[in-house]
Amino acid sequence: MFPFALPLSATWNMTLNEQSARTAVQEATADALIWVFSPIVDIARDPRWRRIMEGADEDPLLGSQVVAAMKSQIILDNRTMTQRIDETVAATQKSNVFIAVIGQITKYDQREASSRADIGLPVCPQRLLHALFRTVWNSNFRSTETGNSVAAVLFEYYNPVSKLTANISTFSWINLTLLQPQDQRPRNSSDFLDQYRSRYLDIPNDPLYPFNYGLIYTTFSFGPLNPVKTELHGGSDRLTIRFAISNTDAYYVKEIIQLYIGDLVASVTRAVRELKTFQRYFAQLDNDKKLQLL
Repeated sequence: MFPFALPLSATWNMTLNEQSARTAVQEATADALIWVFSPIVDIARDPRWRRIMEGADEDPLLGSQVVAAMKSQIILDNRTMTQRIDETVAATQKSNVFIAVIGQITKYDQREASSRADIGLPVCPQRLLHALFRTVWNSNFRSTETGNSVAAVLFEYYNPVSKLTANISTFSWINLTLLQPQDQRPRNSSDFLDQYRSRYLDIPNDPLYPFNYGLIYTTFSFGPLNPVKTELHGGSDRLTIRFAISNTDAYYVKEIIQLYIGDLVASVTRAVRELKTFQRYFAQLDNDKKLQLL
């Protein structure tokens, strides 16, 4: 019905996550199903785990909010499956336009104990796809409304507002998560021949699509960050940062604004970049607005 927890978390919309969980429970109850998926509370530390899509994401702040929004519960019902049978009617939509959906071979590639070093499409689907049409669309963990959603985005009826909540690696064996620790031998050296770095020498070490990646049909410009104060005192002290944002195109759009920090002199090893807060922002046409993050 809905995508897994990982693509749902990419909306960064807690209200939408709660509504999807509530609807899933209602539909499951109507079909006499006894359980539905809830997000795993564990934060993903290694994207090579095959079931990473069942968790919310790689970041503790966002992951905890997703889990809290879905309000997981255990409701005991002593009735058997045969005591309640609800009939459902499925309606199919017919169309003169067909969209080719290409993927891996389900029997061999999308089951347990079927690890592959190359997560790309097999040769046969690639040849078929090239013969039909050129496309850059790749849809994973689809829901029942995927067709309508894809069409709305491709034909610009809808301006998407979503960001990846897990890194997609260029190669499947590279462990790239958001919370990469500060390293005394950082990999982002400009000298590619410098071998004493925490990286591979013969392949790209950056994600193919990083955490927070997402495309929209508009552009924004951000003004300088203006912190209200420069020092924090005690664990309960909070920092407010003000800034200006401008929608530079002729589209109504929602954007997900995020605030990250990095600490080079902490008493313990911190991540290179840590998400601390985020806010969904609705931008009018050619509109300037001042916002603040706490």
